[in-house]
Amino acid sequence: MWWKNIIRVLIADYKLQQKEDKRNSPRFEARMLVSFGDEFAAHETKGNVGIGGFFFKHGSEVEVGEEVDLLVDLYGHLRWVQAKGEVLETSALGDGFGIRGRFTKISFEEERQLARWLDQETLLGTVGSKKSARQQAKAELSRASVAI
Repeated sequence: MWWKNIIRVLIADYKLQQKEDKRNSPRFEARMLVSFGDEFAAHETKGNVGIGGFFFKHGSEVEVGEEVDLLVDLYGHLRWVQAKGEVLETSALGDGFGIRGRFTKISFEEERQLARWLDQETLLGTVGSKKSARQQAKAELSRASVAI
C-alpha cells in the first residue's frame, strides 16, 4: 500500500535526525590552544566547543583515544577554560584534519564558566550559528560602517 512507503520514509527521516544531533548543548566557535600527550608546545587553532566536547582543525592526523590538553578562549569573557580531552574521531578536511573529542577532565568551576558562556551565546540569538555573539556584533558593526 502507498501509505506504508510514506511511513517508511518518515521513520527513516526520524532515525537520521536522531543520529545527527546527539549533543547535550549548542556549540559555538572558539579559539583554542591545544597540545597532545606529552608535548610542551601548544598549537593555536579555531574550532567549536560545547558543554561535553570540542572540534578543531589540525595540520596532522591524531590517533583516536589520544589525550589532549585544551585552553579555550571564551569570547566576551576575560578568561580561558582549561580542560583535558580525548580524541573520538579524526577526519580529513581539505588541507588538514578535523579532530572531534570529549572532555574527560574539567573542574566544576571551569565547566560552570563554560555553561554560562554557552547560555549567554544562546540567549543572544546565535543558535544555529557557529560564530559567537561577540563575533556577530563585530560583523554587524563593520557592515554598518561600510554602509555609512
